[in-house]
Amino acid sequence: MRDEEYFAIKERAARRFMKIPHVTAVGIGSKEKDGKPTGEIVIKVYVSKKKPAREVPADELIPPEFEGLPTDVVEMGELKPDAPIPGVPDPGSTSTLTDSSRERPLKGGIQISTESKGGAYGTLGCFLVDKNDSTAVYALTNHHVIAKDGKMSLSRRVEQPNSNTFTTADSIGLVAGGGDDSTRDAAIVRLAPQMQWLAEIKGIGVVKGMHTITVAEAGTGTYQVKKRGARTQLTGGTISSIMTSVGGVSNGIIITANPDPANPGTLMFFSAPGDSGSVYLNNNDEVVGLHFSGWHSAPLSSNYGKSGGMPIADVLRRFREVERIDLEVATAASLNSTQTVAYPAGAPNMAGADIETDSDHGYYRPLTGGSQILAAPMLGHMNTTTLGCMVKVTTEPDAAYALTCYRGVSANGTIPPTAETKIGQPDNEESCSGCCTNTFGKFSKGSANADRNAAIVKMDDGMKWLAEVLQIGYIKGIHTVTPAEVSSGTYQVRKRGAQSRLTGGVITAVGGVHGTLPAGVNANAMLIRPNPNPSRPGDDISFSHFGDRGAVVVNEDDKVVGLLYDEIEIPSGSSGRILYGVATPIQIVIDQFNSVDSVQITVATATQVDDVQTASNSSMVAVADNAGSTVFRPQPQASPVIFLPTREAAPVGVGAYARLKQDLSLSGTGRMIAAVWKKHQEEISHLIETNRRVATVWHRSGGPAILQALVRVFYTPSARVPQQINGEPLSDCIDRSNSIFNKYGSESLRRDLTLLKQALPDIAGMTYREILKLFEENAGVPELVKQA
Repeated sequence: MRDEEYFAIKERAARRFMKIPHVTAVGIGSKEKDGKPTGEIVIKVYVSKKKPAREVPADELIPPEFEGLPTDVVEMGELKPDAPIPGVPDPGSTSTLTDSSRERPLKGGIQISTESKGGAYGTLGCFLVDKNDSTAVYALTNHHVIAKDGKMSLSRRVEQPNSNTFTTADSIGLVAGGGDDSTRDAAIVRLAPQMQWLAEIKGIGVVKGMHTITVAEAGTGTYQVKKRGARTQLTGGTISSIMTSVGGVSNGIIITANPDPANPGTLMFFSAPGDSGSVYLNNNDEVVGLHFSGWHSAPLSSNYGKSGGMPIADVLRRFREVERIDLEVATAASLNSTQTVAYPAGAPNMAGADIETDSDHGYYRPLTGGSQILAAPMLGHMNTTTLGCMVKVTTEPDAAYALTCYRGVSANGTIPPTAETKIGQPDNEESCSGCCTNTFGKFSKGSANADRNAAIVKMDDGMKWLAEVLQIGYIKGIHTVTPAEVSSGTYQVRKRGAQSRLTGGVITAVGGVHGTLPAGVNANAMLIRPNPNPSRPGDDISFSHFGDRGAVVVNEDDKVVGLLYDEIEIPSGSSGRILYGVATPIQIVIDQFNSVDSVQITVATATQVDDVQTASNSSMVAVADNAGSTVFRPQPQASPVIFLPTREAAPVGVGAYARLKQDLSLSGTGRMIAAVWKKHQEEISHLIETNRRVATVWHRSGGPAILQALVRVFYTPSARVPQQINGEPLSDCIDRSNSIFNKYGSESLRRDLTLLKQALPDIAGMTYREILKLFEENAGVPELVKQA
């Protein structure tokens, strides 16, 4: 039987057996007898406590076989994340083993911590390299290691080792992406330029590649793996099962800790809190999985402690699908082969299709620099630009403004903005009720001419914002580039734009300061040559693209030096085209607002990450904290987080929102859905924001992906609701989300969700019109409609 056939049977078994109380996981592995593997491939059903058959209700008994495959019942409690942990060791735990040493060069298996997490830590698993850009080197760990309160920030630094107070000297890079869903609990940290690293695991040696464990290998019951975690250091175990439905994931690897020959019968653990983020390696020193959880309670029988992870191939696939980064495990031929991270390269050429799929169309609240914005009445990604950074006006101490380029908010000068022109992030969609708006403010001042191209947007009252730039961090001030810095030819800068994201380059000329400017740029312009990409020699390379205009140019000290407004090709004699970034020095930008618009502005700064501020305009009415949330997603978070993947559609807009309400009102089922959402929207959003267990199950069950799919079918007549989400039937994903809200929700929410589940038909595979027709045909809608 092929592995895919085994996995399909396991999925069907999981859908049946996971509904039984006390079943904690279902996977494929070897049968165990007297605690030892027999080598027979079985469906492994894990239970919190194994009981004699006579004590188990008939409807909860696990049959001896399922679809021709034998079953094997094994005792294992609920898997729980292994990080973060408190900075103070737990008495009687393995905390005395914790390795908090500082490692330079960096290597896998060492302790890391995230800025602003207060001493909690996890493990750096191994290193990954972008196949298309060797200047981008990433440390792999878990999402729950780097997330704060379940939320991920692309402005947050990571340190090694952990300290209760973040130390800049120990910073190794910034969070660059990740997620927590049904196939991964993973995150990547982009290492800082000039950081040295080794493709090794501490205490194990060089990493020699990656491997996907087969059913045949798992079925032996003797397939050995090892890991090196910051808490329990080097441990070994055997694969108990693969493709296991456990802890919200559907592809779990379950590992049983090896016994201690010197102390037979002693309980052994493969991992403990603090080991999350470590990687599993086989006997060939190939990475096979990413660790994320363990069972730490004493067992109810003499089995050994078990831990859980996910296949490395699935982790890398999700980074390719969501973050659009094609990664591979970094390897080495020999020990002590130190490598040094290069400065960020420029971006490749981006065609129309690339702009749609690879640009960052994410929704960020609080507002953050480096994100996509769009001015009304323009539509579509081709008309978007970038929010550079936040600025303050000296005469309005409580107000806040966003700095960008003028041509980016004026359709390249063809639609001049007025004081009533609304600007949105990531676009300008809004509903007639105001509950579903992306608009964050209105155009205030700015213009474009031979010497200038800048604009500021005044934020709406109550809008939350950060003095940060995505993938760069919090802004520490401004800097005027000197003749000596330009003439050195090595003055490194970065920008984060919505289109080509993070790129790096060198300032080669500044008008009136040093160097020669080409024709066609402003006399005061700053030219930035993109850094080369060793992975793609001879290809076209750019510091920026048109959708990046409005981004700020930042030096290595995290100080703003310029405002990007254009790009220009300068012949170089190489085989590929080189597009330089064109920016205005930041001090000139500030001076022009003073001289032209009589407005004194300063660049907003911060002294720590996640310093959320709120715009306050005395002439306006205060707005509730949930302003800016949409009908199809949670309320804005306390740190920058992408609620919708970059491939997702925009939220329902003003005309569309009214049409949706009208369409739902035509059937009892539709009215019930609208009533449940109206009644419980605030509670559901609050649960997702504040309850980690709810948020984890919601994301792992594909909640955001389901909502995205519904938005897409609403906008696109030919689109259909997917049959599966992350490889699982849509109905199973909905059931899991429903169960977690039932567990933690109010009595009223539980009651209404139960009624809604009874009334809601299966819509998998249907178009929007087919769904509405099915709703109209659906009889017997519960009483909730009459109460709404």
